Amino acid sequence: MSNNSSTLSQDTAFDLLSNARRRLALQYLQEATGPVSIGELATHVAAMENDIPVDDVDSQQRKRTYVSLYQTHVPKLAKAGAVDYDSEEGIVELNGDARMITSYLSPSQPDEDWPRYYLALSAVGLLGYVAALFVDAVDSLLVGIVVILLFVVVSVLHYWSARGNGSIPIGI
Repeated sequence: MSNNSSTLSQDTAFDLLSNARRRLALQYLQEATGPVSIGELATHVAAMENDIPVDDVDSQQRKRTYVSLYQTHVPKLAKAGAVDYDSEEGIVELNGDARMITSYLSPSQPDEDWPRYYLALSAVGLLGYVAALFVDAVDSLLVGIVVILLFVVVSVLHYWSARGNGSIPIGI
C-alpha cells in the first residue's frame, strides 16, 4: 500500500471533503476495524447514499458506486495521502494523515441534557416569579436576581463542559 507521509493541507482536506461520496467513503473507513476491499466499500457507500440497509443494495447501485470509487475517488484520496490503497489487491484503508479530515466527519454532538437544564431552570424561575406575585413574603427582585445568577452558573458550566469535550474552540 502506498503511504504519503506528508500532512494534509487544509485546502486538500476541504477539496477531498467537497464530494459527498468521498465523505461517505471516509466515514465508512473511519468506522472499519482495518483494511476493506473496494467492493465492500462500494456496497456500504451505496447503502448510505440510498439510505437503505447494506443487504438491500442492488447490483446497479453497487456497480455505479464501485466504478466511481475505483476510477476517481479512492485514487484521489490515496494521492492526497488520506488513504492507503493497493490497487492490485483492491484493498483500501484509512491513513494516519486522514485524522484531520475525519475530525470534520463526526463533529461532537452537543450534550442533550443541557436544554433540559435550561428548561428546568426557566420553570423554577417562572414558579418563583408567580410565587412572588401572590406571596408577600417572597421578594420578586430577589427571585429575579437568584434566577439570573443560576442562569449564569448553568451557562458557565455548559461552556466549560463543551470546551472540555472540544466542542468550543479554546480561543473563544
